[in-house]
Amino acid sequence: PARLFGEAIGTVVVATADRDALLALAQRRGVTAWFVGPTGGDRVVITVDERRVVDASVADLRAAWEGALPAVVAARAPVSGGGA
Repeated sequence: PARLFGEAIGTVVVATADRDALLALAQRRGVTAWFVGPTGGDRVVITVDERRVVDASVADLRAAWEGALPAVVAARAPVSGGGA
């Protein structure tokens, strides 16, 4: 789903103990807000329309994130040829 990867200007993630109060405040101010879900633990589990779309350990996701840019750079590095 696009929402998992979108980074719109002016979008923030907020943690709150009172979800209903925050959603009500956002509505009064004309701000679009969504409840994403609870946080904590050592796994990331994301469900969209009652279908689990992500279920991975935080450690595995961190390793993938930390290795992504170096992998892209390595893939684009020029290959040394024979002769100059």
